[in-house]
Amino acid sequence: LNNLTYRFEGNTTQSCQWIRNDETIRNNLCKVADVVENCPQSCGCCCNDDASFSYRKINNNSDMHCEWLHGNPSVRKSRYCKRHEPTTELILAPFLIEDYCPLACGICEAEVPGITCPSSSPSNTPTLIGNDEPTTQPTTIPTKIPSHNPSLVSNSVPCLNNLTYRFEGNTTQSCQWIRNDETIRNNLCKVADVVENCPQSCGCCCNDDASFSYRKINNNSDM
Repeated sequence: LNNLTYRFEGNTTQSCQWIRNDETIRNNLCKVADVVENCPQSCGCCCNDDASFSYRKINNNSDMHCEWLHGNPSVRKSRYCKRHEPTTELILAPFLIEDYCPLACGICEAEVPGITCPSSSPSNTPTLIGNDEPTTQPTTIPTKIPSHNPSLVSNSVPCLNNLTYRFEGNTTQSCQWIRNDETIRNNLCKVADVVENCPQSCGCCCNDDASFSYRKINNNSDM
């Protein structure tokens, strides 16, 4: 199950639902270990309904479960899946019945290529939040990245983007492409392979390539 209390980087708008609903964001962020651990359904690792979840049936206020939606899907899915379920917990307020019943509501996602799915999914039960038992998980961020302070950047090993690098081998997804979209930059620069190959795009440094030359307009001098 998705952890419905999870927010990427603590941003209140960046829930598992937000990740699921934008394919570009989903494909990028699901490569971050913290995201795929907390949002396995959004990342396509699994698709299960929450058996503990119940909601009120329209008109008679009976408590219903996800399974009931399968009984008459053409009517019930359109009537219930996009409905907000009232809650006193503000962090859960934006969620719809489909977020608890993704299988019954037919919103299962394909697995994002190249990710490592968790062996077990975290629970979305709020009572599990706040456990002060220490946990450890691998980070995708390198422990050392080049400094953006020019005085600290080695002259013998220039800090430059790898101009031949393409994210996931996609010919359009270069360091320049990453640099030119702030949302993509903020997301992909958390992936170790990206920050290693595109340190300038990720803001780790900013150096000119001393070996590069170009032709001056009019007289073709090398500059």
